[in-house]
Amino acid sequence: ENINLIVDFNLSAGDPISISDLKALFEVYGKWGIGYSTLYKHANLKASWSIKDWADTQIITKHTKRFLEIANLSLDCGIQPIFGPLYPGGQYPDLAFFEQSIKSLYELAPQNIINQLNFGIYGWDFNKTLDWGVGGRQKWPNSSMFRLTDHQQNHVGFRAYEWYSEIISNYFSLKSPIILFEVGYFGKNLPEEDRQ
Repeated sequence: ENINLIVDFNLSAGDPISISDLKALFEVYGKWGIGYSTLYKHANLKASWSIKDWADTQIITKHTKRFLEIANLSLDCGIQPIFGPLYPGGQYPDLAFFEQSIKSLYELAPQNIINQLNFGIYGWDFNKTLDWGVGGRQKWPNSSMFRLTDHQQNHVGFRAYEWYSEIISNYFSLKSPIILFEVGYFGKNLPEEDRQ
């Protein structure tokens, strides 16, 4: 029926993983016809990392290198890798984290991975209209996650993919596919204790 299956390992960005165990899983999933895989989510949240890793100024480069190692393994087994979704907002603002990640991918990724990059983004609406944030930063150049006004909208809503697409196109000439996760979910704000 031309349905592409995604294996979501549902791991936080800092979770340890055995490459040999993962290789065995990818080989089996590849034989079963799994089309896509994503491992690490919420890399922009403090709770996803150890205290030491979160304090590391090279956290984005570290995350990118881990992704590339897994992406290479995934492709070897015929499975398309998905750069896992970031948490909308987050302690490290997601658009800033994503832009630095894209820059890091641009500098570090071999062409065969760049040609097959996929990006996961939440399709949460946060109880806003589906056209909230439509047009991306081009339409809302003064947007902010922290200071909403009646005349400005931001990316925290269903149209987040437009904002992310702008960042991707600033670095890559190819149109990298964006896969929306949890579309229809209203989304949730971080608990107070996680906003530090």
